[in-house]
Amino acid sequence: MPTGIVIDLGLILLGFVIPFWAVVGAALSALITFVLNPILYHSGVLTTWQPGMDTVNTLVSNNVDFYFSLGIGMALGLALVSIVQTIRQVRISLRESKQDAAERGVTGRRQKRTIGEPPAGRGDWPAWLCLAGYAISAGATVALCKWLVPSFSVFFLVMFAFFYTPLVSYLNAPNSGIAGQHVDIPFVREAFILLSGVRGAEAWLAPLPIENYGGVAQEMRTFELTGTRLTSQVKAWLLTTPLVFLLSLLFWSFLWHDGPIPSDLFPYAQKMWDLQARNQMILWTATTGEPGVETLFDQSWHPTYVAGGAAFTILLFVGLSAANLPTMLVYGLVRGLGQVPHGLLLEFAGAIFARAYLHRRFGRKLFQQMAPVLLAGYLSDVGLIAMFAVAFRLIGAGISASPL
Repeated sequence: MPTGIVIDLGLILLGFVIPFWAVVGAALSALITFVLNPILYHSGVLTTWQPGMDTVNTLVSNNVDFYFSLGIGMALGLALVSIVQTIRQVRISLRESKQDAAERGVTGRRQKRTIGEPPAGRGDWPAWLCLAGYAISAGATVALCKWLVPSFSVFFLVMFAFFYTPLVSYLNAPNSGIAGQHVDIPFVREAFILLSGVRGAEAWLAPLPIENYGGVAQEMRTFELTGTRLTSQVKAWLLTTPLVFLLSLLFWSFLWHDGPIPSDLFPYAQKMWDLQARNQMILWTATTGEPGVETLFDQSWHPTYVAGGAAFTILLFVGLSAANLPTMLVYGLVRGLGQVPHGLLLEFAGAIFARAYLHRRFGRKLFQQMAPVLLAGYLSDVGLIAMFAVAFRLIGAGISASPL
């Protein structure tokens, strides 16, 4: 079982904001992992783990033996129940809105804007220009992917760019506003790469045209509420994007010459890059391994565990729904099972403290309105302190390296 300690006040404040039962589910996943791992080890499932491994090696070995496949199955099961729940919630919301309109005596048909009539005063371009811009950018992405990876199927690239991405974006735009749900199909990109028969690592680095732009609808609504014209936002992007590229290259170059990465000088990168890279290579080895030689992906892919994870998630969700218990528990379990458990315990402590004391002290509704502001303020201040510390560190390194 991977163990360790994290000291971060932000995680406690995050526990104030995340739905309580989602935090409980994540903490429960840590407890389940603590109990389940020894059972799996003695049952001959966790065969890669060896006594004396640290947290990083324990996580990687357990992912290879069990949790990689289980996580895929649980994500697929959660996606299925989320889609069903979202459709049901949207139907309920639409029915309630119609009933509310009938009770208020609203008669006649409400006039709706067509696709060619955007909200007045927001500075929208004509619909045909927007469609033409998307067609040009999506077509350029398809051409770039085909140029970078010639073995990619043009048909599927076009389907992703001009069918899948618009469809998923369109579904998520109203769902986010009506039901507060995010619908996405997991592992679409990974499945395409694995089924395409591509060899090499370049397939995983190509900018595939698989996106979800549903959140842009919320951004457009923000522009309306703040009185920001779309043309003003575009001007801001045109100004900041080149600056971000230029200053980021300068910043990265300075860091790269400041010392070896990873090294003791960058302790977080030294530990976490190893974990992230090795977990990422589980998928990458599916296209980079030698023919006829068992790869890390072959060792990690267990269809039985995938099916078991999906079935467990669906049955647990259905059972909680039938018993009228909080289904948000399932989301927490999927989020935390087999992952680094250190921060989950602090989130749970924050959620318990908020529910047991702060809700009574300030009132539940008032505190739930205050908690996001409190978290945002804390993260902003900590971010400023971190940036000041990084700036002084870089200035010190630049002065010490100077020949003067």
